[in-house]
Amino acid sequence: MISLYGGATGIRDESLLELIVAPEGATENDFAYSRVSHIAATLWFGLVNHQPFIDGNKRTGLRTVDVFLTINQLDLSIGPEEAVEWTQRIATGELSLHQLVDMIMANITSLGDF
Repeated sequence: MISLYGGATGIRDESLLELIVAPEGATENDFAYSRVSHIAATLWFGLVNHQPFIDGNKRTGLRTVDVFLTINQLDLSIGPEEAVEWTQRIATGELSLHQLVDMIMANITSLGDF
């Protein structure tokens, strides 16, 4: 993301990054890991709010969710402007994790045959 859009490189807190992407002890019974939409929301929310990178946390959070959903044959049926708006609302605290999960679930579409 930095090479595309500019900014400082580096990880601010590697332990925090690991906790966001692979929480120790998390199971499929945990709220955040019970559905693909919950995992996507947790990744997006965690990367944007906790800022494990020196720069580009909001961009990385948004792109990570896009890639994660694509890998799972899913897509958010929102435009780029709305995706940026959601990211800004996460960053400013206007959007909670639970609200983000609901918004993702309401706007998720399948890319393939499940």
